Amino acid sequence: MVPSLFGPPSIDSISSTVENNEVVLTCKVSGNKRIKEYGFKFGTEEENLKKIICKDINNGIFSVKFNNLTFNVDYYFSSFISNGRDELSSAVKHLIIPQQSPQIELKPIVDRTSERIIVEYSVSENFSGELILCGLCWGTEPSPTIETTSKTIDSAQYGSHSTEISGLTIGKTYYLRAYAINAKGTVYSNEQIFYIPVTFANKAFTEYLLSVADADKDGYMSIEEARSIQEIKWCTDKVKDFSGIEFCTGLKKLYLFGSSEHSGKLSEIDLSQFLDLEQLDLRNNLLSTLNLSSNTRLKELILSNNYLNTLRFPSHSELETIDVSNNKLKTLNVSNFSLIKDLKVTGNPLSSMILPLNCLIESLDLENTNISGLNDIFKRANHLKYLYAPRLLTDSDKLYLLPELEELHCPESSFSTIDLRHNRLLKKLDIRNCTSLSELDICLNDKLESLDCSGCSSLKTIYMVENQAIDGINANLEKSSKKPESTSIVYSAIIEDSEFARFLTDMFDKNYDGFVSVMEAENVEEMIIDNSIYSGISSLHGLEMFRSLRKLSIPGQNISELDLSSNALLSELICDNNPLSYINLQECSELHLLYCQSTSLQSIDLSGCKELEEAYLFNSQFTELDLLKCSVLKVLDCSNCPKLTRVVINRDCASSVKISKDTHTEVVISN
Repeated sequence: MVPSLFGPPSIDSISSTVENNEVVLTCKVSGNKRIKEYGFKFGTEEENLKKIICKDINNGIFSVKFNNLTFNVDYYFSSFISNGRDELSSAVKHLIIPQQSPQIELKPIVDRTSERIIVEYSVSENFSGELILCGLCWGTEPSPTIETTSKTIDSAQYGSHSTEISGLTIGKTYYLRAYAINAKGTVYSNEQIFYIPVTFANKAFTEYLLSVADADKDGYMSIEEARSIQEIKWCTDKVKDFSGIEFCTGLKKLYLFGSSEHSGKLSEIDLSQFLDLEQLDLRNNLLSTLNLSSNTRLKELILSNNYLNTLRFPSHSELETIDVSNNKLKTLNVSNFSLIKDLKVTGNPLSSMILPLNCLIESLDLENTNISGLNDIFKRANHLKYLYAPRLLTDSDKLYLLPELEELHCPESSFSTIDLRHNRLLKKLDIRNCTSLSELDICLNDKLESLDCSGCSSLKTIYMVENQAIDGINANLEKSSKKPESTSIVYSAIIEDSEFARFLTDMFDKNYDGFVSVMEAENVEEMIIDNSIYSGISSLHGLEMFRSLRKLSIPGQNISELDLSSNALLSELICDNNPLSYINLQECSELHLLYCQSTSLQSIDLSGCKELEEAYLFNSQFTELDLLKCSVLKVLDCSNCPKLTRVVINRDCASSVKISKDTHTEVVISN
């Protein structure tokens, strides 16, 4: 097969297109290596077409352009190619150019003031014939037409035009098109949006807003651009007039604040247009009244350091944060805001405040208010985590209503007692200068990290648990002390064994707080643990709190070590059937009765038990028993002790003591 490039030349196709005010004829051929001459034949008479030679052929395609043709005229054309000897022509085609609409170009508006705009546009002939009329039309809706009342009648000439439009409304957006009319009808240009810009009273504030929202960088603020602004942040120290801001209806965050207390110049503001407002900060200004009734989407409200005596809230909103501290409010009703989490009312002459029922409030600042009787607040705010109530807390205020409390600041309050047993999450406690307080129990506040009770002149005792360390109280005292020097600390033990803890709370938790404190343990004289109810106890750590204990019965448990050095008043001990490997009875000078049978003890030191009268040590692993200090001993049972070879007893009781022993065990009498 012969490639088309080298085959005999042929005409593949011929076409015509109308482009603007031109007609383009195009021909595609094959075998162009053999073509010497090529072009078109064109004219208004089919039998008498003018031959037009083309000079360039590219990839087998050549073309020609015609200008100044007329619409609605019959034109004929064909193409031809020649190899220098023979000529090949295409079939003749017919062309009629239909009348077109004029071409219109509307140029960007660059000359604009608050009183008028200058618009430039051009109208071009495009097989369109005589121009009847051209001008501008505009309106407040897209795609304006000449049927609207707002239009100009400028000219019936093709070319460039410049037209002034005046009498427009500031801040309003308009839609603009140029138009042209010929015999074919009316045609419109592309549409442009223009506006008379929104203006603001302060030049610096205007420049700031333009930097935020001048999306098209034209140096003007359109109503759409104003509405697109979602956040404004401006210091009011030098500006008091913010007129024009009412056009910024899309605001979600508005911060107009003074740099320091009352330094801002803002004394009034209308917020009724800001229906989407979520965050409002007007702190440090001169406001005395404020109406928020339209702002139902507010979530954060900061109005501190004004002169507010009237504050109208919306009927509902999603408010989570309210700060109205340091104003002149006498009452405050936020009962409609169930989502509120942070409320600051410090520095107001408040005598009453109403919170929502079962609200989610976490932080409440009541400093320097006149509120008294906090229980009504506590009942509604039982999720409170941070409470600031200097000089307000009294003995009648029930902190157990606040189980989630993490920080309590109530310095200079008048209470004489404070019950924190139910505030198990408490991390920070400030009770400085609470001069009536005599005791502080923080045993159950194991999360407490910070405590300041300096200036509590009547505070005698702080009750803590072992291993509880708080800077300035019992740790890092060399850096700072946050308690009076005369205040002592009494420690309660941490009960490690869960079964022993269960026994203690069942028997001795008098205030039902799930914890046995030193105060509850100090008067207990008898402890009998029934191993059919409480079994498997392996540790009696915490027993040292029971310093008044006289009788201890713990048979059949899993105790390997028993330290009774803190139980000096013990007179009866029953610890049979435990895997004991260590026992300390050195301080038990009043012990009269000892049952320590079937244990793993290799030795036992009874030198401190001078009042011991009866000792039952049956089935033990002792190799030697020294009872020399037990001068009043009456009964000794050391039978079934296969390793026991020697027992030493005091001469004073040798004649009266009743001893049960194995035959291989020797009894030695000594002084």
